[in-house]
Amino acid sequence: TTHATNLQNGAHMKAPWGKSRQPVHDCQLNISLHSPSSPSNRYRRTQTSLTRRASRRVVHPSPASSRPDAAAPAKPSLFTCTLSGLITGLIYFVFSCVFSSMIFGQNYLLYGAVPLGISLHTAATFISNLVYSRYSGSRAVLAGPDINPTVFIAKAAAIIADTLCPDHDDVAVIDKCPVSHNAIPTVLLSISIAALLVAFTFYTLGSLKLTKFVGYIPASLVSGFLSCIGFKVLKAAFEVATPIEQPLKSYNLGDYFGSWNKSWMFILPALPVGIPIYLLKRWHIGSPTVTFPVFIVTPLLIFYMVVFISGCSFKEMKELGWFFPESKYSSFWEHLEQLYKPFVGMGDAGIAWEALSDCVPVWLVMLLILSLDNLLKQASTEAVLGVDFDYNHEMKVGGLACFANALAGGPPSYSQTKFNVINNAITRSNNAALPTLICAAFNAILFFSGFPLINYLPRFLLSGLLVFAAMGFLVENLIDAHSRFNQLEFLAIWGIFIVNAVAGEIIPQYGLLIAMVIGLLWAALCFSLHFAHKSDVTNEGQQFLISGQHHTSCAVRSALQDERLSKLSVWYSILKVGPDGYIFFGTATRLYEIFKEQVFAEHHKPHWQRMKYCLLDMHAVYGIDSTAATVFAKMDRLPPPKNIELF
Repeated sequence: TTHATNLQNGAHMKAPWGKSRQPVHDCQLNISLHSPSSPSNRYRRTQTSLTRRASRRVVHPSPASSRPDAAAPAKPSLFTCTLSGLITGLIYFVFSCVFSSMIFGQNYLLYGAVPLGISLHTAATFISNLVYSRYSGSRAVLAGPDINPTVFIAKAAAIIADTLCPDHDDVAVIDKCPVSHNAIPTVLLSISIAALLVAFTFYTLGSLKLTKFVGYIPASLVSGFLSCIGFKVLKAAFEVATPIEQPLKSYNLGDYFGSWNKSWMFILPALPVGIPIYLLKRWHIGSPTVTFPVFIVTPLLIFYMVVFISGCSFKEMKELGWFFPESKYSSFWEHLEQLYKPFVGMGDAGIAWEALSDCVPVWLVMLLILSLDNLLKQASTEAVLGVDFDYNHEMKVGGLACFANALAGGPPSYSQTKFNVINNAITRSNNAALPTLICAAFNAILFFSGFPLINYLPRFLLSGLLVFAAMGFLVENLIDAHSRFNQLEFLAIWGIFIVNAVAGEIIPQYGLLIAMVIGLLWAALCFSLHFAHKSDVTNEGQQFLISGQHHTSCAVRSALQDERLSKLSVWYSILKVGPDGYIFFGTATRLYEIFKEQVFAEHHKPHWQRMKYCLLDMHAVYGIDSTAATVFAKMDRLPPPKNIELF
């Protein structure tokens, strides 16, 4: 098998009698006219036999097993699939609570709709996972709501609240607001409109095959984007762990990290849950089927044992902040009633259409960000799972999921890399649909039953799972990336991360967009520098500017002409432009600097040794950009000596 593989790959091997074997391809057959007993013919027969054997054994491996030493992945067990589905489903439910709080819990006008927000996000998780498990190119992909669409939905909700009741932070003013009852139905409709717009955009991009540009996204940009995801997840972990109502911002860092009773008492128990799970996964210690249950069930049992021994009641622990605020039982159709009642003339609530029109600018930016977000998450998921995605098809699948969510009143939902990482870490499979279906079933049970599971899970446990999800993104893309990228690309990753963190504080809805734009500009600068550096030296190792004294002509001349040419060779130089085929501004600028240095160096030579002619050798160039053309024109405008002519 080794010989057949080497022959198939064209490897050179030494024959037993010392002759070098030539590379043989799959369909190559060597027919000899020598006698059957000759060593040459015996070698050819052996070569032909191995080639045929290799041809019969040719297997086109999947991307996940394309390495020579990659073994076929084992089918995940029922236990690992169930464990992965329950863990990811639970984390999705935690995110549903966080996202609902971001949308409805930031002002008193909408605070009563927090349970409705949890319900519609849970429904979106259920629907999206069903769609992706059926139509995605990898059935192991998990999908659901994300922080990025939530930021824009929360911004639109704030605009609606400001339009209807400008002083919505004052409870007394809200009671006097005549249209306050229209706020919740309007916000619910804005969520459905956002999902419809995203569905149309995704499906259009996929149908028109406009996602090809994702293949040109630099790897450093993808790593920077993943680090931004990790930063958002880590912020969510701190927000989930502490009973502080305000989101984590720069102006309230003291509230989150400056007090023991309000912050560190709740944050510290989450770290022993998330960090050890990540370290065990990173160093491949133990099996995920053991480590995950141990680090989830054990802290939960210890917590309830401490509560029992201390004599504190469940109500007292909730008042201290160890649990989330009480979530009431709600019917699964309640948010649908709030959404569709105004359209059928039922109830007193209506839709504030003038408030919806103010949300259009937010939606336009949202479409751009979410399209890029979906494409980048497809690229990162592709790398994590080791599969090849058809980006156009996956965009259409995301559009279908968003459309189904819009009809159910849910937010935009699509593939989520962080959940795919967790699923792959537990199951070690890139095509098992069972974890996705179990995750969907878990959220479906919570959605249809209306059971408030969140009331019985302590904050630190859910925060610890978020810490585990964030650690992988931050460590692998901000620290480990140093060994995978050069210095400029590594700086680009950190630049994207820092810009996103800073801009997200000032303008949250534009922070990621600004970071991505800066990352693209930095990647273009790195490409320019690398391309210009690559063009500094020709293939022979000679510099661009070659003096006539060192240039050998292949023309046939008489002895008199050769003697005259040798005396005049100091008067001309050859500026080699190429061999890259296309000249852009980086290479042209480098050429200009070399020529400029040579021109000013001519002042220090005797008059009879100064260069009089410069030949631009552009035989390998098929085009230049407009900026490069202007740079070449600058060569003729250099200060004295003016007696240098360009050809």
